[in-house]
Amino acid sequence: MFRAFFDESGTDPKKNKALVLGGFLGSVEEWERASDAWDACLHATPSIEYFKDSERKSLDGQFVKFNRATADAKVLALATTISQFALLGFCATVSYTWFMHRDAKASRGYVGARVYDWGFLTATSGVLQHLDSKHPGSDLVDFIFDSRTELRACIEIYDRMKADRFFAHMARAGECIPGDDKQLAALQMADLLAGECCDHMDTKERSDAFITIRDNNRIVHVPCLPPPQLPNTFKLQKIGHAVQKEATEYLRRARKNSLDRFKSAEEVENYVSDLQMHEAYFNLEYQRHISQLGNNDDYQTFMKKYLARSSKEK
Repeated sequence: MFRAFFDESGTDPKKNKALVLGGFLGSVEEWERASDAWDACLHATPSIEYFKDSERKSLDGQFVKFNRATADAKVLALATTISQFALLGFCATVSYTWFMHRDAKASRGYVGARVYDWGFLTATSGVLQHLDSKHPGSDLVDFIFDSRTELRACIEIYDRMKADRFFAHMARAGECIPGDDKQLAALQMADLLAGECCDHMDTKERSDAFITIRDNNRIVHVPCLPPPQLPNTFKLQKIGHAVQKEATEYLRRARKNSLDRFKSAEEVENYVSDLQMHEAYFNLEYQRHISQLGNNDDYQTFMKKYLARSSKEK
């Protein structure tokens, strides 16, 4: 049995180039040994109760009594501890450029509408595909992610994919659960790696801690490559949401008891004319989007395979 622990970093698209999910894969027995050594390193002078990368960077929380040099030294000691064990590093990255046209309200409720959704799927599929490639067999992988709001929906998707034989790469997928990074040493190790990988992506610099892990544990970089039509999908959702909002506003203002009711037939005509123009623009973009999907060989191949599989199951 294997276990993979992941934590996230780079969650601010205004400051970071990509969302990073960093973590390690190892056997249950190796995790037990590594966790004991990590705990001993935490409590070595200067002692901290847990590691959190955001507190290390801001020198608060557990690092409030540290200066920059002593904080970096502590991180290097922790990275050196990780390097003593057979834990393979993974870094899943999702560029924020894919989500430039995303409107949070317009895409609410859609699967794959959040950056974290893609980070989660990239991390899990990356581990499973790497394991099949390098360690063929039937051993399952349990996943533990640092708990956050988006995780519940992601785990539901994970469980549905695991139950659907169409997703062959999920054959070795085990349980997926949330965890507390203040309580689990393995998630603190994942947090350290996620923070180091995020810093490297944003600055191109490699700290001593990053180099130590890279040279001893190795780090498998798994970049997220969403379907090329994703930005257009977000753009279409945004336009459609604006038209829907405009239509709702029209109905509200048309009511007799509305405080800002239309004052004349001409005002109504102008509003409806603008609404129809915006609707026409949406329809034009929608047809263009459908046409692009129709000419996309990868998308058409995927849909044929998926529909054929669904038809057989029925």
